[in-house]
Amino acid sequence: MRRTFRTLLLLSAPLLLIGCASTRISSSWADPQASGFKPKSAMVLVISPNEVTRRSGEDELASLLPGLHAAPAYRLLTEPVLKDKDATMKALKAKGVDAVILLRFAGVQRELNWAPGMGPTFWGYYRWAWAESPAWAWTDTTVWTEVRVYRVSTDKLVWAGVFRTFDPKSPQDAIAQVARSAAEALQKAGLAS
Repeated sequence: MRRTFRTLLLLSAPLLLIGCASTRISSSWADPQASGFKPKSAMVLVISPNEVTRRSGEDELASLLPGLHAAPAYRLLTEPVLKDKDATMKALKAKGVDAVILLRFAGVQRELNWAPGMGPTFWGYYRWAWAESPAWAWTDTTVWTEVRVYRVSTDKLVWAGVFRTFDPKSPQDAIAQVARSAAEALQKAGLAS
């Protein structure tokens, strides 16, 4: 009975980790000279080569910042305008946008882990190798995402944060998690309500 419980515990540990995707802020920075800056409206821009990921991320983060009147970039500006700095800044100022919230994936880290199974003695290992408690291998994935807030009137960075997401199911899942964490961080920084 005891051996069966240990085997089940050993086998279920990686499965529990797989289902526990989570995002936390790893570090942040705020410009001390911009401490009084409280934007009234913002454009949310997700940098991604995948249009679905980009749009869903922009929608997700904008929806979590209702007091800021945040709007997804794809609804405010066309691609040609976004590719031209002067046209972008002119359009944002004309629309009364105070801030740009930019989100981009910064990197992915994968780590192979394993649990050796049971059998602390030769005979225990010999029996285990045939049928008892197999070793278990799994990969942990960590996605790093950067969120930056720029003040439109000065074109200066006012806040930046790096977020760590552990074992997301997909890029959309990672962005949804980062959006929730970023919204909380921006509220704590006084940049959103």
